[in-house]
Amino acid sequence: VELRTHHHADEHHHVRVEAPLAVQVAMNPPRPGPAPDCGTHTCVHTFERSDVRPSRLVLSVNQPGKYPIAVQHASPQRTVHEHIVLHAHP
Repeated sequence: VELRTHHHADEHHHVRVEAPLAVQVAMNPPRPGPAPDCGTHTCVHTFERSDVRPSRLVLSVNQPGKYPIAVQHASPQRTVHEHIVLHAHP
């Protein structure tokens, strides 16, 4: 999934991804961030960005299913919320 953060100009911003436990999340190219914060059903992944070049949000699953994913990218000037539903077929 291509993640476009051009809404933030050249501002430093954070990307927050909340996904079910079954979904592995990464950024390509890799971005710094703490270890995921996982609860009973979901994990919250956070990444820092300081440029607007497109990045790939890499999502992977091992089982078929429907996986809702919430993405937020925020800078001091703007916050953008996106919702993705990943349909994985066998």
